[in-house]
Amino acid sequence: GREFSRRWMHNGMLVDAQGHKMSKSVGNVISLPELLKRWDPRVYRLLVLQSHYRSPLRVGEESFEGAQETLKRLDSFARRARPVGAGVAAEPGVVARFRTRMDSDVDTAGALAVLFDALRDANAALDRGDPQRASPLAAAVLDLSAALGLRARTEEEKVDAAAQELVRRRDEARRARDFAAADVLRDQLVARGWVVEDGPEGTRVHR
Repeated sequence: GREFSRRWMHNGMLVDAQGHKMSKSVGNVISLPELLKRWDPRVYRLLVLQSHYRSPLRVGEESFEGAQETLKRLDSFARRARPVGAGVAAEPGVVARFRTRMDSDVDTAGALAVLFDALRDANAALDRGDPQRASPLAAAVLDLSAALGLRARTEEEKVDAAAQELVRRRDEARRARDFAAADVLRDQLVARGWVVEDGPEGTRVHR
């Protein structure tokens, strides 16, 4: 068998958008299976990483949407930078700063800040046509995001025709405010192995 873990970090209690402790008695809880019907699993992972483990973790629609947008930035960058970041050594300075933050009482929020600073600098280097500078920065972003369990998606996923039809029908149901039908269609997509996300542009699905 495999060792489950060598270190176990217990996060602070969950609180809702208003700062109230989440509990079944209050009725403000959301189960993981319910959460994963709507969001990429990385969304919740990122949400946890954005707060220090000793602090309460605020969760709610707004925080999930914010984490989702952050992941979209990461995935978009990964697709852009893949040609220059593959097979290249990560920028040592970025890795060192990342390790310093993680060694400082597991400061995951600080480590994420290092990662996204590198992403910004790599994008700027690509914008000015400097792949030599962008390459090690891109490699650092890709390596460190994977180390945090946020492995960036570097390829657009192909959505089959049947799933596209379910997405179209679900968007129609949501526009008509027929949320019961929209939930049924979401469950059908989930049963086919798709993660379903809602956004301003409509339903988005991915594996």
